[in-house]
Amino acid sequence: MVGTAFHWATRVLLVAVLAVTASLEPAAAPSENKHGVAVIIGNRAYAGRVPTVDYAHNDAEAIKRYVIDVLRFRPGNVIDLRDAAQAQMLSVFGNRETHKGRLFQIVRPGKSDVVVYFSGHGVPGPTDKRGYLLPVDADPSTPEINGYPVDLLYDNLAKIEARSVTVMLDACFSGDSARGMLIEDASPVFIKSKLPGAVEGLTVLTAAQGDQLASWDDDARHGLFTEHVLRALYGAADTDEYGNGDGRVTAAEIKAYLDEEMTYAARHRYNRRQEATILGDGARVLAAFAPGQHPERPSVAAPAASAFSRPSTLDAASESTAQAVAPRPPEVATKPLSFQVNYVHRAGATGPFKPFGDGATLHSGDQYKILFTPSEDAWVYIFQVDSAGQVFRLFPMRAFGGVRLDNVNPATGGKTHVLPARDKAFQLDDQTGTERIYFVASRRPDRELEGLNDKLENARATRNLAGTRSTEARLRQVFTNRGVAGIVSLQSDTVTWEDSGGTVFSVVESRLEGLCDTCVNVIEFSHR
Repeated sequence: MVGTAFHWATRVLLVAVLAVTASLEPAAAPSENKHGVAVIIGNRAYAGRVPTVDYAHNDAEAIKRYVIDVLRFRPGNVIDLRDAAQAQMLSVFGNRETHKGRLFQIVRPGKSDVVVYFSGHGVPGPTDKRGYLLPVDADPSTPEINGYPVDLLYDNLAKIEARSVTVMLDACFSGDSARGMLIEDASPVFIKSKLPGAVEGLTVLTAAQGDQLASWDDDARHGLFTEHVLRALYGAADTDEYGNGDGRVTAAEIKAYLDEEMTYAARHRYNRRQEATILGDGARVLAAFAPGQHPERPSVAAPAASAFSRPSTLDAASESTAQAVAPRPPEVATKPLSFQVNYVHRAGATGPFKPFGDGATLHSGDQYKILFTPSEDAWVYIFQVDSAGQVFRLFPMRAFGGVRLDNVNPATGGKTHVLPARDKAFQLDDQTGTERIYFVASRRPDRELEGLNDKLENARATRNLAGTRSTEARLRQVFTNRGVAGIVSLQSDTVTWEDSGGTVFSVVESRLEGLCDTCVNVIEFSHR
């Protein structure tokens, strides 16, 4: 077992619900809101090395069902953008010069209720520190050039002559995310974006204060805040405990529900503080239905491909502005993954490192490192299971021994990754027995392993022994059920690196060949 605690990944969520001009009050009877218009953006898959937002499509699909089933919007009046680029966002919402984008053209003045929803990454501007929504083709280090400013969104929406406007933003504006930093060499502790404050006519509900953190709800497969907002909108906030049971869900009732349920969930699951805030009119109505007849919330699964629902009920001029988003073809792995990989160790803390592999014997106090070089960008997961069955993730790892690391996914193709770091090593403790190291890789995020590891870290953080043991057992079962790949030694090649003291070490290179997506390589060694 490695004698160092492991870092847990976090996600900062900032979600806003705003209402402009008038309350959004759908009729209690199931009458159609024929002029209602929604813009729903779910940005999950980003270009380059920007981490995915795993549940963005789920969030967007759930909100789409809400506006259709509860608000009674026509499906054809829903602009549904999955993985939206900057040009698409500008086309819909406008720019600094004009607010008259597609949304403005579609809205019927004084008659349309408008809902805007965004789930994806947000980032702070490195120079102006303003908050930006991140299109999927944007560079998070230059959002002032290719992002979409939050204040511009608010300003342009406030100019639309709609009967009401509601905006929900599920995004992170710290530069960090659950899958790693968006802005290189930046810490979320020191990056604080300047988000717009209260705007006349707007009611604003945010998920967290200042630098507070929030996580995904892996069970519901939504953002934690989004999941609780949906529960509130579907009637949970109108119960006697949080509201008055009149069938009208107000911003203040949602705030009361979030203060009790979301804040508790964040503390109970993740041992962290998260408190929602509200600006503006707390009496603003965000959902309505017959008293005591809360609508049933459907179980939704996000579509596999991007989609845009063409507004068939719009007039010809408005419909001519609609452009479909072409579905992305599924990724097809044309060849197995390939890695250069070496496991090396040394007795105590001195001397050269030597290779070890399956069947080796190591001793308490020995130090060891793992070196791997993927032939292409890949998501890599390395776990160690000690003799007691405890499971620890070695990669990705954001910190080790109190030192911040850059061991994040996806692992860059052609780059040699040294674990835990070039100037650090893992050290075996006094617990002896048989130990195993599992190496798993994929061309896309392995949701099963990521979700189980998140649950394991949460169980440990809350000292939930039963939850820890059951999740460790589930992980061990996953490793056992996966396909197996072997390591081949290449006697003619060597791997060389230099430690912090300037000493150069070389070992014979090994290659992990034929590793199919989500397959696992395992080495077993005796710890004495």
